[in-house]
Amino acid sequence: MLTIAISIAALTATVHAQQSREPIHFRLAEVAATYDIERAKIADASCSCFWMQGGSAEAAIEFHSAWRVVGSFGGSHASNIEPGVDLSRLTWLVGPRFTYNSSRVTKEITARNESHLFGQILAGGTHAFDSVFPRSGGATSSAGSYAFQAGGGFEVGPASGLHVRPLELNYVRTALPNSTGNTQNDLQLSFGMVYGFR
Repeated sequence: MLTIAISIAALTATVHAQQSREPIHFRLAEVAATYDIERAKIADASCSCFWMQGGSAEAAIEFHSAWRVVGSFGGSHASNIEPGVDLSRLTWLVGPRFTYNSSRVTKEITARNESHLFGQILAGGTHAFDSVFPRSGGATSSAGSYAFQAGGGFEVGPASGLHVRPLELNYVRTALPNSTGNTQNDLQLSFGMVYGFR
């Protein structure tokens, strides 16, 4: 009987503790539009480097304190990566982002605004087209692969409303056919505007 009473008391305490915890609420934290430039090269074995330019749109959903789920869709283009060969690419990514309110550290710079540092790891896919992709069976004009992106950035602005992302730096990895390893390891620099719902 004592065992049953202890079990009931423990179960009641556990249920009460779970009910007293703050529930997870999903809310739209921010939307952003960025201008992106990416340092890329035709193949890892060569240094035929070029710059891709484009833009991205993203939305971040907050689900727990500083943690967010980010969805991003972007497009970029480069002309004459080789004589007469262009490259266009669409990329879609999703993943977690950790955001740190750095206003206390940067209060002298940001004045009455808030500032945020963030780090993220995103994964998804990419579709490249209007180019030349060598394969074992011959070259094609389009190709697709997974896409991986890791990095972070800095934002400054009012607690809610329009603010600026002056810097975002990401490592980008894709696996498009290039006849030499079939991988791309690029560096992407972005900046743009963010609307925060805080």
